[in-house]
Parts: sequence; C-alpha cells; structure tokens
Amino acid sequence: MKDKYVIVVDPVIAPIMPRYMELREQEHQDLMQALASGDPQQVALLGHRLKGTGASYGMDMLTELGTQLEQAGQTADLQTAEVVARRIRMFLDRIELVYPEGAP
Repeated sequence: MKDKYVIVVDPVIAPIMPRYMELREQEHQDLMQALASGDPQQVALLGHRLKGTGASYGMDMLTELGTQLEQAGQTADLQTAEVVARRIRMFLDRIELVYPEGAP
C-alpha cells in the first residue's frame, strides 16, 4: 500500500473540511480540462488557488504543488503542468484526514 498523507484537521476548520476537499476534487477536474484544451491561463489560475489555500488547511504539499502549477501556467509549460497535475492527483488520493473527537 502506498504511503498516506495524514492530515490532522484543526477543530476550527473541521466543519468546512469536507467542502474544501470537494472543491479540490472539482478544481482537479477543471485542471484536467484546462490541460486538455491547452489553456495555460486557467492552469495558472487553478495553481494560484491551490497555492493560496493549501497551507491554511494544513496541506503544505498542496501549496507547494499549487506554486509549481501556477509557474508552469504562467510560462505556458503545459508539459510540466501535466506532471504537477499527476502529483496533485496522487496527493488527493492518498490524503487521510484525522478529525478531532466529535467532528465529521
């Protein structure tokens, strides 16, 4: 079994974490569409969003990947963006959220 990324969810954000994860899944779908259509501006925008929210939700890896994605989009390097998109997918697939007692 591949390693999990264990994220201990801050009790303050526990109620909104499920929605945050839903949005990351939707954004990954949007990213794949942007890559398929060759839209570096959309790739950069989606990277910027990841960069901005990852650390706030205890996911520094998403911030790092978002930075890489934003830079790839800004330079229209869609090949690198595809590599980063795969890394984002692997990260999302391996997240294990640990909630405080009594949270969702």
